Amino acid sequence: MRKQVKFKLFVAVSTGIILSLGLMTAGHAGPSPSVYDNLMRSRDALLNQRAYLQKALDGLSQELNDLNDKIGRVRDYLGQNDQALRDVDRALRQAGY
Repeated sequence: MRKQVKFKLFVAVSTGIILSLGLMTAGHAGPSPSVYDNLMRSRDALLNQRAYLQKALDGLSQELNDLNDKIGRVRDYLGQNDQALRDVDRALRQAGY
């Protein structure tokens, strides 16, 4: 939950920076060093955001893989349990119960 809030805030700030830079540069006839610096800071922020998102994606992918492994094990246990139950039922029938 806290990560979602940080992520939304980061996206909002990044978007605000980019939009502000676009508005600032609309009135200029040529590039200026301050515009370049602002664009580079925005680029750096976006690269940092991308790294954060990639790390989050990697973590979620690992969690999903772990959960899929657990699901597989539980399915195996369930299959073994079903087989054991059938064996007991068969034994009961053979014994005349």
